[in-house]
Amino acid sequence: MSDVDRPIVDLPALPTGDAVIEDMAAAVQFAGQEQLIDAVESLLREGLTLKEVGENLRLKPTVMFRLGEPERLRDAMKIGQQRRKAVLSEKLETIADVATSELLALIQSPDLAPGRKIEAIALALEYCGITPKDDANRAGNPDAVSGVEIEFDERMRTIRARAASRRGS
Repeated sequence: MSDVDRPIVDLPALPTGDAVIEDMAAAVQFAGQEQLIDAVESLLREGLTLKEVGENLRLKPTVMFRLGEPERLRDAMKIGQQRRKAVLSEKLETIADVATSELLALIQSPDLAPGRKIEAIALALEYCGITPKDDANRAGNPDAVSGVEIEFDERMRTIRARAASRRGS
């Protein structure tokens, strides 16, 4: 098929007449069942996706929309999406707290070599967004040095000097 014969946009396949009739029959079968409509709406509000609700209740999404008021279901879906985001955000915060605690324990470990501690500290600062590039650097002033960089460099020199004196002793 040449490019001229090919359609510009691929259109989704339209449902067959049998599929439409099947959906309408299911909608008629469940029509007037407010408890089912309420269950669909409730599950959507709890954060389940339309697909998950359909699988749990053995209903197609098109049937669910024919059962109830589509606007109510869309609102329930939006509330569910916000709930999923909140749950995910909470999980990510928990992961960040655990990671921070583990990194702090690692840095404070007396068994970790000073050089490895410096690497861990530098990595932690980098991931936190605390790097030698401060606001002045981002503004285009390459000669500007942040207070964090000076303090970090001084700490590195001190740690290296202590490590060298211990090796020399």
